[in-house]
Amino acid sequence: DNEERFEIEGRLLAALSHPRVVSVLGSFQDGGTGYLVMELIEGRDLNAELDRRGDPGLPADEAIAHVGHVCEALAYVHAQSIVHRDVKPANVILAGHGPVLVDFGIAREFSGWDEGTMAIGTPGFMAPEVMGGGVVTPRSDIYAAGIVLWELLTGRRLFPGETVESRREADIPPPSSLAPGLPRDLDA
Repeated sequence: DNEERFEIEGRLLAALSHPRVVSVLGSFQDGGTGYLVMELIEGRDLNAELDRRGDPGLPADEAIAHVGHVCEALAYVHAQSIVHRDVKPANVILAGHGPVLVDFGIAREFSGWDEGTMAIGTPGFMAPEVMGGGVVTPRSDIYAAGIVLWELLTGRRLFPGETVESRREADIPPPSSLAPGLPRDLDA
């Protein structure tokens, strides 16, 4: 429910402090509505950047750098025992100092490697184990970061389907076949 998600987002974000993670300055509720006061992140999200400049994707060095910064944010968040669970281009804002990870509305704390989870998140970016209601770990976020890299490089959604069954590795073309000039080393 929305109140519960608000409480989770506020509590988790208030404890985080990293230049690649949006900061919560405060939170309050008024008349049953919760409000977060967050730092203003000026810029556009990676979806908008891809729409604006993708030809078909972003230049490889730029895409790799953006996802590297996302991985910095995730390393910090994971060290705080938090899994984001919704890493996708729309949740990365390009600020003046580089990419910032936002929207921790479905994040959850993890205390081990054997907890099940509800299949919650954006299907095209969810790890198969998360889609199946299985174990959620930091690896689930890293999987999603890899899908973000694919999309930034190729300008296409890797898994447009909504189910695990719609994902077949045999159907995945090499990224260099979709983005002329992309280094073939990235295909592996």
